[in-house]
Amino acid sequence: MSTEETESHSTDSSMDQVPGTESATGAANGAGDAADSNAAMRRLEMELEMRKTTLLIERERTRQLELQTGSPQGSQAGGRQTREETLVYFAKRLKSLLTPIPTDPEVPVWLEGVEGFFRSYKVPDEVKSHLLLPLVSVRIPHLFSKLSTEELDSYDRVKQTILSELRLSPGDYLRQFRSALPGRNETWQHFASRIESYHAFYMSARGIKTLEDLVSLNVADQMKQALSTEAYKYVKREEADSWVKPHEIAKLVEAFEDCEGKGSGKKQILAAKRPTNQHLF
Repeated sequence: MSTEETESHSTDSSMDQVPGTESATGAANGAGDAADSNAAMRRLEMELEMRKTTLLIERERTRQLELQTGSPQGSQAGGRQTREETLVYFAKRLKSLLTPIPTDPEVPVWLEGVEGFFRSYKVPDEVKSHLLLPLVSVRIPHLFSKLSTEELDSYDRVKQTILSELRLSPGDYLRQFRSALPGRNETWQHFASRIESYHAFYMSARGIKTLEDLVSLNVADQMKQALSTEAYKYVKREEADSWVKPHEIAKLVEAFEDCEGKGSGKKQILAAKRPTNQHLF
């Protein structure tokens, strides 16, 4: 074979190999695309699996919370809770917060605390009295026999009966308010709240609704501080379970002095020892 024929054959062979090379390159590119597609699919599957796992975890957390708090599942149609389910739910939630009724002087503050928890946890009115009753059953065991079924469902009625049974009068609340001192380990914030509770219960017991009533009550209380023991007793007998306004007290004391003598209605105050001027310059 001549040299020209050999070169021509080589050239033809090289040209024959080009299509095969392009085919191999296309196959390689196709394999790369398939690999990318598979990787994307795996990422999608992993993301879906993670979402599924997260959902299962959240469901389990919800179930555990319901088991711990006693959250009712809503056995009635439409998922509505019965009163018994609601009562059990809040009884478990407040179990560690609600304490039994304390000694008499601290009952107003205790009730304020109970009502504060009720507000914080949004306790429905229909179960409030039934959460309160177990806390007072030891101190007032006959409470159930004194109230009807309808009255036992009323928190306000149960509360007033408790205060009545403990015989806490408006005067008791006023004395607690005036004589209050901070406890040894009591914070000033708690002390302020306690005094506010005493005052609020006193206002409630006196039926104070307006600023005018509040002013009249304050003046009347101050007037009583200036009365003699006998004059004070006379006014209290006339007041009975209510209270009289300042000018009515003035009329009562005037009538008392008409019988007992002028000036007999005033509290006798020992004259204070006059200061000497030995330290004055």
